[in-house]
This record gives sequence, C-alpha cells and structure tokens, in this order.
Amino acid sequence: MMKTMLALLALAMPAGDEVPRRAAAIKPSEKELTWLGIPWVTDLMEAQRLARDEKRPIFLWATGDDPLERC
Repeated sequence: MMKTMLALLALAMPAGDEVPRRAAAIKPSEKELTWLGIPWVTDLMEAQRLARDEKRPIFLWATGDDPLERC
C-alpha cells in the first residue's frame, strides 16, 4: 500500500500539454498488443490436450512470485 501511495505521489499530474506527450510516449503500439489476440489457456491439462491434438508445443510461464505485487 505504501509503495502504491509513493508511486502515485511521484507521478503527480504535470501541467499543460505535458500529459498528452507523456501518454503518447508510453502508449503501446498495435504491434506490441498483438499478444492479446493469443487464446491463452490457463489450465495445464487442457493445454496439454490441445497441444497433443494440434501437434503444437506448449509455452509455459510459471512464477513463484505475483508479478502484480498484490501480496
């Protein structure tokens, strides 16, 4: 919670035309968003079945940490 509050303070709203300039600088391009069109499967057994049926590999991403830092 404290990290979030400090981050929000650090990102204080800039004045004038600075906001659109900053927004344009960080907005992802269409190419960077193509991964959103991938039909991700979160159930490993289902992914294995699909991979077997379609004769395709599995991309497995596993982590022991929450990438969104909710803990």
